[in-house]
Amino acid sequence: MGKYGSEIQTNTFLLIIKVISSLRSLRELRLYQTDLREIPILICKSLRHLELLGLAGNHLESLPKEIVNQTKLREIYLRKNQFKEFPQELCVLYDLEIIDLDENKLNAIPEEIGNLTRLQKFYVAYNNLTFLPESLGQCRKISVLDLSHNLLHSLPRTFSELLEMTEMGLSGNRLEKVPRLICKWTSLHLLYLRDTGLCALRRSFKRLDNLRFLDLSQNHLDHFPKLICGLKNLEILAMDDNQIGKVLTPFPAVTIFLGLFLP
Repeated sequence: MGKYGSEIQTNTFLLIIKVISSLRSLRELRLYQTDLREIPILICKSLRHLELLGLAGNHLESLPKEIVNQTKLREIYLRKNQFKEFPQELCVLYDLEIIDLDENKLNAIPEEIGNLTRLQKFYVAYNNLTFLPESLGQCRKISVLDLSHNLLHSLPRTFSELLEMTEMGLSGNRLEKVPRLICKWTSLHLLYLRDTGLCALRRSFKRLDNLRFLDLSQNHLDHFPKLICGLKNLEILAMDDNQIGKVLTPFPAVTIFLGLFLP
């Protein structure tokens, strides 16, 4: 594209932003995959009723400080951008219920995340997190937490307070053992532990009797964990690519995927 073509494209985009910013009653705005490198400040200043802001699939590295004007924001989608630092501005948007920062380059989450006591779903999979702040345990309404494919070895002890958890993703981390506190989440329905270096399950794992989906694929299990037989509500069990040679019976009606049965 030549110089003039680029200028036309820029002017057209600015016109679109002006039009969008004039829609003062707008509650939801989706700008997925629009090649954005920054959020137009005009949007942050003009649109004060946004409840959902979708910005996934762009080239964003930060949020403007004016984003704090979005005091009614409940959902923000920022996956597949270029964030290296967690946007600190989000920590003062106290009505946030959903934050999606999957597939960025985050190294840490600030302690201030604990201010978001209404947070229900938090997605930070496929980042570079090596630890999590203790304060995340203050977000006691969290029911869905995806930490898959980071660099975690453990979870903060404060996570034992997250008793409303129904879905947890830990696949692709170097846990080696199932974190003890997970076994306190008796409301858990879905648990992803694929490729976490597990050799066995804790005896307290049997407390998770509301589990419906369990992924233990690509681990180092050399026998079928007997305690799984007590998970009477389990519907799907994935155990592909382990070294299991014997399956215990009887077993509840459940769909089982075992690597040894694969061609």
